[in-house]
Amino acid sequence: MSAPPRPVPHPQAIFSLLPLNENAHAVIQNPSNYHLLSNHIDGMHKQQVVLNVGFQIGSAARYTLATLGRNGDIIVDGPNISRIQCSFEILPEYDVVMLYDESTSQTTKLFGDEATPFKPGCKRRVVIGERFNNIIGMGGTGCDQVQFEVVWHRANFKGKEEADHRIESPLQARTVDNVPTVVPSEIPTPDQWPPIQKPTIRHKALSVLGEGSFGVVYKVVDVDSGKTMAAKAISQPQNGFHAQQKDRLEREIFALSQSSHMLQALDYLTYNGVIHRDVKPANILYTPLESAGSRFLYQLTDFGLCNSIDAARSIVGSPMYQAPEIQSQAGARQTCKVDIWSLFVTVAFALNVNQYRSRMLNLPAECVEVALQAARAPELQTIQDMAEIDPSKRPSAAQMLVKCYNGQGLTTPRNEIPIYPEDTFSMGFPTGFPSPQPPSCLAYASPPAVLNAHGMGTDTHNGLQVPQRQIGAPNRTTSVLRARSRPLPPTDSKRGPTQHGFPSCLLGDGESPVHPG
Repeated sequence: MSAPPRPVPHPQAIFSLLPLNENAHAVIQNPSNYHLLSNHIDGMHKQQVVLNVGFQIGSAARYTLATLGRNGDIIVDGPNISRIQCSFEILPEYDVVMLYDESTSQTTKLFGDEATPFKPGCKRRVVIGERFNNIIGMGGTGCDQVQFEVVWHRANFKGKEEADHRIESPLQARTVDNVPTVVPSEIPTPDQWPPIQKPTIRHKALSVLGEGSFGVVYKVVDVDSGKTMAAKAISQPQNGFHAQQKDRLEREIFALSQSSHMLQALDYLTYNGVIHRDVKPANILYTPLESAGSRFLYQLTDFGLCNSIDAARSIVGSPMYQAPEIQSQAGARQTCKVDIWSLFVTVAFALNVNQYRSRMLNLPAECVEVALQAARAPELQTIQDMAEIDPSKRPSAAQMLVKCYNGQGLTTPRNEIPIYPEDTFSMGFPTGFPSPQPPSCLAYASPPAVLNAHGMGTDTHNGLQVPQRQIGAPNRTTSVLRARSRPLPPTDSKRGPTQHGFPSCLLGDGESPVHPG
């Protein structure tokens, strides 16, 4: 070698490639790769020479750590190696590294007990991690002509921040497109096509987020997309789950799915400076997305009481769902946090937590106390922060989307969302399974609304309320957002008609979906 390798890996290196066979050692000996070499002490306390991969490599693309091949950032020679054989890319949204097979003959492969093969029929890419997908082979019929082991130095890195401070070398900039340089594999016959299957998430655990008596919550990564999420692994009882226990799990999943859609809607309104001020079950419609009715689209409706954030001060909305500050701070400026409280009560009511629907609530203090009791219920621990009395401590819709759904469906830019104290993949742990309780009547237990000439709702008395469908009423959101009204799209043949009430997944055996009114 013309110069000795670095005594330790480069500080910007995320991982290194440890040679596993003779051809891989030849890559180490290639003079074109000398500037990437460093020493490494392996698990047997033996010193090895490795190739450093990280932001110190001036690759042509911003989020490309390195390309490998006969014309790559790391030179890999061989008759069966493409000009660009494979590459390591980072996903800045999730701070994970993905291996892309860019060879025309598809001769890049992962080895080892924890290896996840490239998904047939999809883009050939997969996440690599400390404990999985860490042996890479390339070239030849067995894809093992050159083999490296991935040795991690910094599994926790800030991809976007480090890429912004990256120093690119003009000598290593890509000047021509990659072109095929080896004979591609034969076109597969129909018998070789991958079978059509329902989409499945292939995931690998990254770390433990929490643990309870009933299971463990892991931070996992979808190895095909790079998205990170939370996964709860529930310990199955020795005699299996009872019917009521299964029903409880389904209700918890429903609570998450419904709140996800509504949080996205509220985040959109907040970003555009609008408070809905009347979030309740009667104003949420659901549409089955599949013929089986197992998936639903939830839509927020009735914007008759909405207002801009800088003008909302009046006491409006249904008392049962009103945030505490509306009653205690009459005339004070309201924030989008009032909708967060209302959404929590809506979910608690829909799931009938602690017999919510049978409660006779006459005073604002009673409404608040029942909501706080529901927040302590096991099935609502995931979203219990939404029932915080102090609106300054209550999370926004955007913060809840980040906390519970890793930001999926955000309208607010991620960098504009204040860090929430528990900004993590939080999920609750159930400690018991209450009996499923279907709705006891065909109406919502909240005050009715009388529509005036403009479609505005006014509470009259504490009785039963049925959902109201406004026909021809002006949509105040249109003027607040300064957007043009658009006609509703035609009904999708894959969707059922929009309905009020609760999906059948919330009901007991033999019950029919509730359609108030």
